[in-house]
Amino acid sequence: MKRRTLLLSITTLALALSLVAGATFALFTDSVTFENHLQAGTLDVTLTRTNLVTETLDSQGLLTKIEDSADVDFSDSTDKNIFNLTPTTLIVPGSTFNAELELANNSTVAFNYYIEIVYKGGSEDLAKQLKVTANTGTETSAYVKDGITLGSENAPLGTLVKGAKKVFTVKVVFENLSNNNDAQGKNVQFDLIVHAIQATTSA
Repeated sequence: MKRRTLLLSITTLALALSLVAGATFALFTDSVTFENHLQAGTLDVTLTRTNLVTETLDSQGLLTKIEDSADVDFSDSTDKNIFNLTPTTLIVPGSTFNAELELANNSTVAFNYYIEIVYKGGSEDLAKQLKVTANTGTETSAYVKDGITLGSENAPLGTLVKGAKKVFTVKVVFENLSNNNDAQGKNVQFDLIVHAIQATTSA
């Protein structure tokens, strides 16, 4: 009888130990899930011509000033001419094309902007006499013949933060030079491109 009681006691003790051992795994647990959603920023630029003043030859051969204050959106089109030039537009020394442009940042990121002149062909004699000037508060100019960039990614004409707008002018002048006769009857083609590149901060 004593032996049975002893065995029972040992069994009870073993059971108790099992319960204790089991209890060590009965801690409260919980989990939290963090959902990470990343979305790339957007670069969305609009370019609107708000005013244009030109001085070209009229039907009588006189240098005539014309102003067009209608807004023209150039954001999604590459077939519009910012200066309203046509193949029949005639210019002479003293002719000017002055476009007022509004650049708007509809993006979620800031961007730097600059202007590039791309010489496409035609008379170099005429190209060398066309001076292009961009004015964003600081004036920068170059001749078409150089195929030059007015500002660059590292030295931009300006920076626009998101939601901001900037009005600037681009002007083309047929300069009065001693060799103007070299350009008579000639033609030239060039593109004027406004670049917008995400602004970065230094490390």
